[in-house]
Amino acid sequence: MSAPSVERLGAGRYRVPCGGTCGGGDGHIVTIAPDVVACDCPAGVFRRPCRHVDAVTRYLVQAPPLASIASGPGIVDVDVPPAECDA
Repeated sequence: MSAPSVERLGAGRYRVPCGGTCGGGDGHIVTIAPDVVACDCPAGVFRRPCRHVDAVTRYLVQAPPLASIASGPGIVDVDVPPAECDA
C-alpha cells in the first residue's frame, strides 16, 4: 500500500487525503504541535494515532529539512574571508 500524499498547509497543519473509507472528501486536517497531535477524522477520536497522523509522521521523518532551519547566520558565509579595511 502506498503512503498517502501529505500537503503542508502551514505551521504544524497538514492535509491528508481520506482514501474514501472515513468520509473526508477533501481530506483530513492533522495538527501537530508540541502539546497537540490531532486529526479531524472520526477514527482520530477513538484511536490515536490514526492513519492520517501516521502519514504525516512518515512525511516529516522523510522530508528534507526546511531551508530556514538548515541555514542561518554563519552557516552560509563561514568560508568567506572578512572584508579588508582601507583605513
